[in-house]
Amino acid sequence: MLKRFIRYAILLCCLCPVGLKAQYPNLVFNKLTIQEGLPEETILSLLQDKQGYIWMGTQAGVVRYDGYKTRVYNFGFEVATRAFTAILYEDNSGRIWAGTNTGVFYYDRAIDDFKPYGAAKGNKFSMPFIYKILKVDEQELWVISGDQTNTVNFIDRVNLSSGKIFHYSSYEKGSHYINATFFPDMIAAKNGKLWVGSNNGIYEYDPVKDKFTGHLTADDPAKKRGYLSLLEDPLQPGLLWMCRQDDIAVNDASSKYYGNEGVLQYNSKTGIAIQYTHTGNSSSIGNDTLFSIKKDRQNNIWFASPVGLSVFDRYKRHLSIIIFKAGFILTVMQWIFNPMIKEMFGMPVVRDYNILMPARKASQSLVIVIISHLV
Repeated sequence: MLKRFIRYAILLCCLCPVGLKAQYPNLVFNKLTIQEGLPEETILSLLQDKQGYIWMGTQAGVVRYDGYKTRVYNFGFEVATRAFTAILYEDNSGRIWAGTNTGVFYYDRAIDDFKPYGAAKGNKFSMPFIYKILKVDEQELWVISGDQTNTVNFIDRVNLSSGKIFHYSSYEKGSHYINATFFPDMIAAKNGKLWVGSNNGIYEYDPVKDKFTGHLTADDPAKKRGYLSLLEDPLQPGLLWMCRQDDIAVNDASSKYYGNEGVLQYNSKTGIAIQYTHTGNSSSIGNDTLFSIKKDRQNNIWFASPVGLSVFDRYKRHLSIIIFKAGFILTVMQWIFNPMIKEMFGMPVVRDYNILMPARKASQSLVIVIISHLV
């Protein structure tokens, strides 16, 4: 059935790109809500797996959507709130991992259900609430955990062969100590190295020394800067893009999920950092407040902000700004589009590729909108 349809899922709330209705009057938008099988309507994470299924993390478990019907997984809990799923992640082998408020679960396709990850005896995650999951190689799973309020984070390295869990945080001593308390993002670079963004610089993991090395860090609170939404440049390995926070935002719980000092480009090989901010010039970034950075298949780099999107055109070597009538652009997600809806948002898109923007206004809850096209 999936082969007959191309389905695209996005989180939208009153997102209205200029000219959309006039350009594409025949697009069909279908809401996926409680009436269509969701356990509740707050979508915390979204994933399309290698087989084409759409997976959603909600406050009451995981939902899989095949384009026709939903399947809800609550991890065997009778109390829905114990299945709060903050993050979904698919590793290179196609295994789906779920980070919940009760630990880490993985999807077993043989039984069509999730199983809890079983650590070795005496080993456990630093905190039960899982916010990030990343698998760097076949033997290791990295997890960022914290409490329910997500005020203090911990980094856990899981050896999948032995089941042992190793901890890194500001509470640890020796080589596992990190001079930061909040870790909003982590990525694996092309060379296999792990990078973690924090509220005090960024950290690079050294597997030989089993320790994190800090970059752009400071001991003086007034000089501390936070970095989130890390992205390695697709054409220049070792060159990192990231949203930057000032010293006030890094300690403000209400602003810890976005940067307010523009974009920082950091060359991890030379240590040279270049900051890009909004200058009022049409070729500068659209806003210094940024939520997310992503790349597309043409290696252009996209920046999500309260006033829309900025895109760094790799080949024209300049930034373009895309303004929307309503809604904050919180996250930029990548999807492959059918030619029929190429450039549906009025963006400069090459071939059949586009980017969808989940958006939300403060007074509204998130819903899923499915764009369907029969092929």
